[in-house]
Formats: sequence, structure tokens, C-alpha cells
Amino acid sequence: MQIRYGAVSAEFSRWNWPSEEIFQNWKVEFLALDETQYFDIYLLGGFLEKINSKKPFTPDIDIILTGCDDLEKIERLVVQGTLLGLKKYQVFFDVLWFEYLPIYADDPSVRHVKIYIASNQWIVNGRVRKTYPDASPTISSLWEMKQKFPTYKQLRLLEQGYHYCRPLLLSAKSK
Repeated sequence: MQIRYGAVSAEFSRWNWPSEEIFQNWKVEFLALDETQYFDIYLLGGFLEKINSKKPFTPDIDIILTGCDDLEKIERLVVQGTLLGLKKYQVFFDVLWFEYLPIYADDPSVRHVKIYIASNQWIVNGRVRKTYPDASPTISSLWEMKQKFPTYKQLRLLEQGYHYCRPLLLSAKSK
């Protein structure tokens, strides 16, 4: 399987489902990167719901950076964190930067958030699997877009009474 996501490119024979062991190992390596000291770093999304026994499985692990708005630092962490997950663990760690973290576990009000992602396309074996048409390039390996949170799917679940987990702070910025 060949994955390309902007500057992130990896090839492997078997995709792994996220596990707590993989997550913990990735986290130790990721938090050792120098730039992490400038950000608050959160786990949220399907994997957080899974480890809290609210969801049976998820295909990826969502990591959100907030705080520092230095594009070069953001780019390094988004690319290196995603690359580490794919190349070493064969798991997609979706590392993103958010202008601020909407916590719809507490407040389901719809908000538009500026985010930075590694690319506007997710390509598997040469085929485009996902496109972010509203994303625009910033610096070499970073794309900016506005995203509505909670998403339509998340709003539907909230309206049905689902209670999302609060984001889990993995590391607080030290600078």
C-alpha cells in the first residue's frame, strides 16, 4: 500500500488498526520532537472515544496542536507526526493545528475554526481517496482551511443524545 499526503509518503504491506500500545509508543517519540514544547497537544476523535469504550474501532488517531502559530513549527510537527505514524506503525495519525479547540462535549454551538493540515489530498495507491477542496497552500507542506465544528455528522450524534469525550491533553506548552 502506498500512501501520499502532501510531503508525507509511505509504503507498507499491511495497515494496522490503532491500538493503545501503538499510540503510547508514538506519543513518546512525537513528544520528544523539539517543537512540541511550543504547543498544547490533544488527543480527540474516534480513538479517544474507543479507549473510553464508547466506540468499537477507528481507522485513525486524531492529534490536535493549539497555541503557537509559527507556520514552520506547525509544518514540522504535522508532517513528522503523520510520517512517524505511517512509516513506523502503519497507522494514520492525523496531526492538525487548530486556531482554538472547540469542545462540543461542553458546548455544541457551531463554530468555524482555522486549521492547518498536511495536504489537500489523501492518495492511496495512486487514487485520490479524499480531497479538501477549500484548503489553500501556505508554506511548502502545509495547507490552511476553515472547518465547521461540530461537523454535520457530529451534530447528528449530539442531537441523538451522544456525549463526546472531552479532548485529552497530552502535553502542555512550556514556552
